[in-house]
Amino acid sequence: MRLDLGWRTWWARRGAPALLLVPALAACGAFALTDPYGNTYGGWFNPGAYGWYQNSNPSNSGFVQYNNNGTLGALSNTVIESGASAGNVTWYQLWAFTPNLGVTANWQSLTKVSWCGQSANTGCRIGYAPQYAYGTTPPDVPHDGFYVRLDPTLSTPDSTYKVCAVAGGGAEVCADSGISAGDLDVKVRAVSSSEIGFTLNGGAEITICASGCTITAAPTGASLCPSYEAITNTSARGVVWPWFYEFKATGLSR
Repeated sequence: MRLDLGWRTWWARRGAPALLLVPALAACGAFALTDPYGNTYGGWFNPGAYGWYQNSNPSNSGFVQYNNNGTLGALSNTVIESGASAGNVTWYQLWAFTPNLGVTANWQSLTKVSWCGQSANTGCRIGYAPQYAYGTTPPDVPHDGFYVRLDPTLSTPDSTYKVCAVAGGGAEVCADSGISAGDLDVKVRAVSSSEIGFTLNGGAEITICASGCTITAAPTGASLCPSYEAITNTSARGVVWPWFYEFKATGLSR
């Protein structure tokens, strides 16, 4: 029997490294979840404002303004801020969810963010990166992952959103979306078990694979988790405002 995977029980005390994640398979077809816009999806894993954790570089330089508004799947009152000095970053990650997405078929995710790049001094990374353990200092650039980037701290600063891939601590390999800083809708999906696709604001899909894609780079096979990074260039705090995050795995059976 073909089933969609839904994660329906999710709780955590904010700030605690120990999380509980209980999976549930819908035995009689997919169940429905609704995002903040009123769109309903069958079988979407929708963690809401719970299970996320913040790490900053330098430690304690940034923070997350958190106020759960009670809407299922809404992160709309969660504002991520990096420190007020050049090169400061803050990562906000969904801790207990770390599959090997770069080598897994049949999944997709949706998110929307605001305020990234609101000034020339601020930026962000939005997508999938390794989990940074509690109490550690995260890097500015992930060692593995795939994500959307707008980084003003680079030697050639980003002026538009880039889709990037990185593996094994190598250099980021990116493609320019041509979309300027501002509100951004991001859809990420597995085109296959060896190809990842990004769609930004409903535009043409940007793909990542070893050969024949927009970005020529084999997606990392490392364990990754949903991640948002706020970046400071000079003295203005970087800010990222996620609206929601949703994930769906399909084609599963038992």
